[in-house]
Amino acid sequence: MGLTTALVLGKAAGGVLADRYGRIFVGVGALVASLPLLFFATRSPAAGVAGMLLFNMTMPVTLVAVADTLDERPGFAFGLTCLALMTGALPPLLSLTQPLSATSLAICVSASAALLWLGLRPGPREPSRDVPALTEQQA
Repeated sequence: MGLTTALVLGKAAGGVLADRYGRIFVGVGALVASLPLLFFATRSPAAGVAGMLLFNMTMPVTLVAVADTLDERPGFAFGLTCLALMTGALPPLLSLTQPLSATSLAICVSASAALLWLGLRPGPREPSRDVPALTEQQA
């Protein structure tokens, strides 16, 4: 129950915090912060739950990034993100994978953080979408 709650809260918190503080800061920061917690998850279930909460904060960030990139094709953006989830779920569902070692997990999370940072940076002519502009009500 605790792990499921952490997954749900991570996704919700990731969306809210990314809207407030920016996608790069929240998405990459959550991945980096999850790394030591996930590394020690086998020794401490509480660390594993906290690490999964942080790790799941990236989901709304990546979903919105794909939707923004494919803004002219919202159906394709939705389908592509669903395909990514299904692809990631297949190996364990088909019993085709063994649990990752702590070192392998650390490498995967580090690579994900680097790729997320690269993917969220604005292009040469694209304005930054990372931190939303303040409205008059917020200022």
